[in-house]
Amino acid sequence: MTLTFENDNDVIVYALEKIIDHARRNQYIFVAQSIWWIASLIGVTDSIVIHINNKRLQFEGNQASSEVRQ
Repeated sequence: MTLTFENDNDVIVYALEKIIDHARRNQYIFVAQSIWWIASLIGVTDSIVIHINNKRLQFEGNQASSEVRQ
């Protein structure tokens, strides 16, 4: 699968979001908080929040459609 990014900022947001997602699933609270701190230093927290919210909405939409099929 090929990923295409519009700019360098999107690459950073994608990478940080993947680390935060992994840390949250495995309950690595210190790692997740550290990544949020780094994101706030470079000013991409808003972009990460949007990215995570979009991912959550896609997940909820997939769950709702699978419940309808059953």
